[in-house]
Amino acid sequence: MNKEELDAIRDRCEKATPGPWKWIINGNTVQSHAITTDTGECGIQEKICASISPKTRNAEFIAHARTDIPLLLAGIDKLQQGNDYAKELLDKQILRNEGLSKRVSTMKGEIDRLTAERDAALKAMKELAKENGSCLGCVNFETDITARMYASKVIRNAKDILIVGNGEE
Repeated sequence: MNKEELDAIRDRCEKATPGPWKWIINGNTVQSHAITTDTGECGIQEKICASISPKTRNAEFIAHARTDIPLLLAGIDKLQQGNDYAKELLDKQILRNEGLSKRVSTMKGEIDRLTAERDAALKAMKELAKENGSCLGCVNFETDITARMYASKVIRNAKDILIVGNGEE
């Protein structure tokens, strides 16, 4: 049901005779069954419709429609408000997730870059150790944590030496 249909129902409801309506029976003929409402003037009742067959439940349905429909419309309004709020929260979560996805992607790129840098440094250290006949060539830098810590220290020292050697301080 779209907004225009709901608005049309709401408009018809607002234009109808105020309620509550009630089903009255003043005999057992079709003409004795009617839907009425109190006018508020000395117990006078206004007929909404008359001549309703007692063999159907239409009179009860019609009588309750005046109060049921406004209740249903109010319930739809509350559900729509809840739906709007849920959509707002979802939109915020989507934006938050997009931001997190970008951060995760950036971090993965940084991890890949640092891993490649580490692997290149380990390879260079192994080659340097082999060239100098050092026992460092025997160490498995990928799995030995002590060797990795040593490698990191050597790399820092090497960078310091290169910086000082280039006249940078």
